[in-house]
Amino acid sequence: MIDKIKQHIEEAKAFQADNKELLEEFRIKYLGGKGILKEFFAEFKNVPNELKKEFGQVINELKNTAEEKVKSIQELLETKEESKGQFGDLTRPGYPMEIGSRHPISLVKNQILDVFSTIGFNVSEGPEIEDDWHNFTALNLPEYHPARDMQDTFFIQTNPDILLRTHTSSVQVRYMENNKPPIRTISPGRVFRNEAVSARSHCIFHQVEGLYIDKDVSFADLKQTLLYFTKEMFGKSKIRLRPSYFPFTEPSAEVDIYGGIGDGSPSSVATALKAYGKTHDLTMLSGAQYKANFKEMLFMPSTLVIGGEYNYDALKDIALGYDMTTKQTVRIYSGFLQNEWKNDKWSFLVGGRFDKHNLIDHVIFSPRVNVRYNLNQNINFRLSYATGFRAPQTFDEDLHVGVVGGNRVKVHLADGLKEEKSNSLSLSADLYHNFGNVQTNLLVEGFYTKLNNVFSERYTNQIDNEGNTILERYMDREPIVTGKQIGRAHV
Repeated sequence: MIDKIKQHIEEAKAFQADNKELLEEFRIKYLGGKGILKEFFAEFKNVPNELKKEFGQVINELKNTAEEKVKSIQELLETKEESKGQFGDLTRPGYPMEIGSRHPISLVKNQILDVFSTIGFNVSEGPEIEDDWHNFTALNLPEYHPARDMQDTFFIQTNPDILLRTHTSSVQVRYMENNKPPIRTISPGRVFRNEAVSARSHCIFHQVEGLYIDKDVSFADLKQTLLYFTKEMFGKSKIRLRPSYFPFTEPSAEVDIYGGIGDGSPSSVATALKAYGKTHDLTMLSGAQYKANFKEMLFMPSTLVIGGEYNYDALKDIALGYDMTTKQTVRIYSGFLQNEWKNDKWSFLVGGRFDKHNLIDHVIFSPRVNVRYNLNQNINFRLSYATGFRAPQTFDEDLHVGVVGGNRVKVHLADGLKEEKSNSLSLSADLYHNFGNVQTNLLVEGFYTKLNNVFSERYTNQIDNEGNTILERYMDREPIVTGKQIGRAHV
């Protein structure tokens, strides 16, 4: 079999074509869906273990040779065509210009709303700039509730607290204030959380929340509603409710969706299992902090906070159907210190974190600075600087050992890979004006974020001894994100 592959390599190297038809026949012969390479890859599982390494190497050589031959001949033919005329046939009709289209987020949101509207849900919306009562307190999250620590919030002002909503649950509170049961409503919209802007996350994202209040409503109604939604949204599917921890609801569950493959027969289910895996994840977080208030420190009253944290995460990922397991243990030791000086006009906050990650060989310092100035009762300004990092792990929220399209894929870290860092600077102005009992607030904000050592992934066209295609995580370009935001609310 190996000699046969080597013979094809020589044939591919010697191939020549003077037109696109011959080149396309060559491409289909070797690289097509039913081509020679596909047959050789299918035979990989039948090759004795002692020959798999050599077999994989010659297959990769044949694949690279065929791809390079197609690319080189295609470039040569295109060059010949261009020499006939720079712009081609000037008498041919022009391409029609598209007027525009809806944003993908709007398309998906409208699909979701259509599904729920067919079962009696109406749509409710509310302000993106909220007060503390509607965003936290009315949802049984008082000021010192630990759930607030899980939502790093953009506060626009304090006393009273005005903020950018961290979820659309605030819309549900407003709806219940103005409507009596029975209630069936769905609340879509943008939400804001103070997260580092990176290739995988943003400080602005979208939520859709549903609220159903009536007599004799149970968890069974929730399950059937979710099952109906997944079938309408994704087609034939099954769901599984998995118990999960949410500090503001009880009981709580997450939903797993299984679309299935084929006709549902045992053989097609066995095939589908090869495209799925399961993960066991044990997470522990502990910490302590000390808080002290000083009537005067250096030049004004201040509040000092000192603390430490320990984060432990033991993860095991199992690729079903291949008996392949990946394990990763993360330990993070953290210490933090911040001091805030505050009076009627000024507020200065200076602090930072020290993190030691077991996958990084050095301590990472993440400083934070916040300066606020109240020009008068109606105008104040805020300048903020913050940093963050992400470790170069082989398994995180968007990257792990998995199975893609039936092919086994395994992640390797490139040499010299460092942690991903973000540096964010923002400047905002809050303007207030009272019209009788109604207060109008206008927020104007600009921000600048630079990402260093951003992670990206690429296929290497290599196969290891176990038959896994190698996906390499490496450091990509350093993007810069800038923007502005204007928000308005009536309180």
